[in-house]
Amino acid sequence: MAGSSAGTVVRLLQEDYPPFYNLSRTLPVFTERTGIRVEVTYRALDDFWAAMTAACEADVPTFDVLGCDEILLMRHVRRGQVLPLDPLVARDGYDLSDYTPAALAAASFHGELYGLPYTQMSNVLVYRRDLLERYGLAVPQTLDELEQAAVAAREAALAEGRDDLYGITARGRPGCGPGWRQASRPLP
Repeated sequence: MAGSSAGTVVRLLQEDYPPFYNLSRTLPVFTERTGIRVEVTYRALDDFWAAMTAACEADVPTFDVLGCDEILLMRHVRRGQVLPLDPLVARDGYDLSDYTPAALAAASFHGELYGLPYTQMSNVLVYRRDLLERYGLAVPQTLDELEQAAVAAREAALAEGRDDLYGITARGRPGCGPGWRQASRPLP
């Protein structure tokens, strides 16, 4: 890595989430190849968000690298709190060909790259054909249709006396998961 020097320490803030623990296996190889040591601080989600915001707003940040999703990244990019990576990528001749164009676009703003994807996820819609058929609903093709079908399925289930069926659920802890916009009307 051009421009780096042995003995450099990089401070990384990462969400305390088991899939990210694999850093303990990969960072020694990175240190061996580059001479750069990475100190990882894991924080639970709420503390992670607060520490990330503090790091972005500080005159002297407590962290050099933030392991975050593209939504949090863009929040701070728009506030002018994150530097673009393009000059570093060019200086070091970093090969971006392993990343899909969509992943790079999600970490870019106005044509400048602000983050490197560390994972790519795919959200899929899994539906129960029997329930769609039962309630006369088509397979949703858009988010608006998904919202309408979810509300209709919930209302139909409640009309049958079932309060254990919801139109949609999302992965993750409360506050995590896909950024669904709030339903235009409260779900029953």
